[in-house]
Amino acid sequence: MPRCRTRSPAGSTFRNKQDALLDEACVYEGWSENDIVRSIALDALGFPSKNLEARIGGDVVTGDAALQRMKTLVLADQAKESFQTGVDRPLIAPETK
Repeated sequence: MPRCRTRSPAGSTFRNKQDALLDEACVYEGWSENDIVRSIALDALGFPSKNLEARIGGDVVTGDAALQRMKTLVLADQAKESFQTGVDRPLIAPETK
C-alpha cells in the first residue's frame, strides 16, 4: 500500500487543498490495489470510471487519465525550474534593522 502524505490541519490554502487531493488519490490507489480480487474486479468494471473528471482550464479528462492528472503537483515557476534543472536560486537573508 502506498504511503500517503499527511496534511496540516490549518487553513484552506491552495497547498492544503492540493495535499488533500493527493491524499485522496493515494488512499484510492492503495484501496484498489491492495487486494488482487478487488483490483481485477475494478479493472474489469472499468474503474476509475468516466464519472471521475479532472478539469484544467477548458480541458476535461476522465477515468484513469483524470486520476493521473489529479496526482500531478502544481508548482510555482521557480519551483518547477528548480526541479527540472536541479539548481535552486540562492536564499537571500532578510535585512535586519
